[in-house]
Amino acid sequence: MTNILYSDLHRILKGRTVKAGMALIFGYTLFLTLFLKLVLYSINAKLTSDDVLTAFPESAPFFIAASVLYIFLGDFSNGTIRNKIMCGVQKKTVAASAIILGSLVSVFFVIFSLVSGMLLAKVFTDGYETMTATEIGEFCLRNIIASSAAGSFMTMILMVLGGTKLAYAAGLVITFFFRIATAEVLDKLYPESGICLLEGAKLRLYTLYDQYCPYAHFTGLNYHDLTKCLIGCIILTAISLAVGMIVYEKREFK
Repeated sequence: MTNILYSDLHRILKGRTVKAGMALIFGYTLFLTLFLKLVLYSINAKLTSDDVLTAFPESAPFFIAASVLYIFLGDFSNGTIRNKIMCGVQKKTVAASAIILGSLVSVFFVIFSLVSGMLLAKVFTDGYETMTATEIGEFCLRNIIASSAAGSFMTMILMVLGGTKLAYAAGLVITFFFRIATAEVLDKLYPESGICLLEGAKLRLYTLYDQYCPYAHFTGLNYHDLTKCLIGCIILTAISLAVGMIVYEKREFK
């Protein structure tokens, strides 16, 4: 599987899709930076590096879903997956390779977005106001880890659905669900005014989601525990690998 991973990763990183994704990320981050600078200037406030660095992560899950699904749906439609199986590669190996690649590609995109944010912050702001060097490092590491799990999960959805176009809709709907769930959890656990009113099983459930679900870490907030984030991401990645390999192995190949 190592040879397949290396070959596919080399092919994907050299492809037009990754280059287009990098251009889109940089353009989007630049647009957000200029937009925020204009809005803040109009109210006599100034843009900080904190604002720029944390601008992209909230959109990252949607970008990961769209890019990963597009890349691997292309592998189904152009016969890459079929050729591997016809050459004797086991279906579970194909699935595992794709899921790991989805994770790696997502990490690549998020690292690029963080680097872009840092560069733009250097150009358009006077520096960081609330985030220390340690907090910046933890913030970046948390988003990288979460992107790895999200990429593997989205690729698993694609493999389970057999590379059909339905994966697009399913992936984006699931991502939207997690976005709404994260907003709900943050609003209830950390209300802008007053104290958290949750209790009992609901409080435990919301707390577990907040601490362990990878999708809860794609925010501009920097309070999450890094160890719990890592544990949650490892669990989701392991589940994605297991489910993807088992289900795709049992699918009839056409």
